[in-house]
Amino acid sequence: MIRTTRQLNLTIESAAEFESAIEKALLDGPGEGVHPIIFAAQIDGMKSQLESLRREICEYEKLCAGDVDSINLSSLQDLPIGLIKARIASGLTQQELAERLDVKAQQIQRWEHEDYENVGFRRLVDIANALDLNISEHIQLPAKPKDAITALKQMGIERAFLSARLASNDDDYEKHLWTDQDLICAAAPRLNKIFGIGLSANGLLVHRGMQAAGASGRFKIPSNADASKVEAYSTYAHYLAKTVACACGDRPAERVPRDWQALRQFLCGDQPPTFEVLLRGAWQRGIAVLPLADPIRFHGVCWRFSGRNVVVLKQSTQFSSRWAFNLIHEIYHAGETPDLETLECIEVDATDISRRESEDESQANQIAGDILLNGRADDLYKAVLRSAANRVPYLKNAVKNIADQENVDVAHLANYVAFRVKSELFVTWWGAAANLQPEGEAPLEIARKVLNENLDLWRLDTDDRNLLLQALADPHLPNNTELNQ
Repeated sequence: MIRTTRQLNLTIESAAEFESAIEKALLDGPGEGVHPIIFAAQIDGMKSQLESLRREICEYEKLCAGDVDSINLSSLQDLPIGLIKARIASGLTQQELAERLDVKAQQIQRWEHEDYENVGFRRLVDIANALDLNISEHIQLPAKPKDAITALKQMGIERAFLSARLASNDDDYEKHLWTDQDLICAAAPRLNKIFGIGLSANGLLVHRGMQAAGASGRFKIPSNADASKVEAYSTYAHYLAKTVACACGDRPAERVPRDWQALRQFLCGDQPPTFEVLLRGAWQRGIAVLPLADPIRFHGVCWRFSGRNVVVLKQSTQFSSRWAFNLIHEIYHAGETPDLETLECIEVDATDISRRESEDESQANQIAGDILLNGRADDLYKAVLRSAANRVPYLKNAVKNIADQENVDVAHLANYVAFRVKSELFVTWWGAAANLQPEGEAPLEIARKVLNENLDLWRLDTDDRNLLLQALADPHLPNNTELNQ
């Protein structure tokens, strides 16, 4: 920093010398034996020095010209430099300030040269008063740390989820008696290994940043999904999916076809495309399917680990047709970039509208509809619209009539119509479609059973095995008996 007119003149001379040196060097070019890259670096270095000198000159000239009416300090450490700048901006020389303080000019020179390093607080106050400064009496207190439960909630990790899925304890029936501290301590190891969230010595959370699991997956997510909860849950689901991939054994993963006829044959053979048939077909072809049941707003995702596709399904409904539709949707994504060890990274958030409404997502939905409706999805949808006279209130009866006339599954047709109505007419018709689903189905239990038949859980370490079993258990149950057999 320039403190006096003499230093200003010396700095101006130095800047002129650098300008001449740069001009001469560019004119002469690199010397003998000097590589062009080294020469360019030398030029850049001189230009950087010149820019630094110019900034100092500009700052001093602005201060002298009275163009500065306030000086911002980010901390007390900036106060000495602030006092020097204030003297210059006030138009005082070091001699004049010395006279106001009744000290010698050499003392001011030494203090400023050392940036007031060895000057006591009382003297700094005297200098500020001599300069007639108004220093704001504002102290910004540090933000109070939030308790761990609140901090985790803001990251999308709710207390109920901590208790049901992350807290490791054999006495699950006593969890309702746990304090927040008990719960955090029980979940701490898994928070660390899944989310990269650690605990400091004083028990506060240390958040190192969640891995961007959603970027490498193919998601089916509703439009009203909470972004923070989806991000947190997708990180958890990604860890579980990777765990499932490790427990799949050595069954080879086959290449997934990309047209509906070949994909239906690939999954079902000559059997009808029921959810269980599709599910078993996926496993037989080397595609693992992990069913989850937590109340988080996403329906499905596909990840790939070392060439192994793992589909995660999560539905709040117990309608097999909805599960089947989403399963096919994700298996279609599993056919993308088949020669890569992992799915291609996507640079937008999973809940971003451009991702949900992308061409790939629309194509995956269309493929699912064609497999479930034997290639007639579009024709049947148009027939329903004609029967309903293009009026939404008449769609329900129209779906039932067309399904009966064309001998197709009314549940499959209702779900496909709901998808098309939502994407084309922007009308949410899923509630009406739900009323056309059969009762008494148990797709979650079927998916858990098939998963259990195909996994070798003893390939996993103890905690990963228990974590997966905990993920597959109903939250209100202490464990899942079937999966522990």
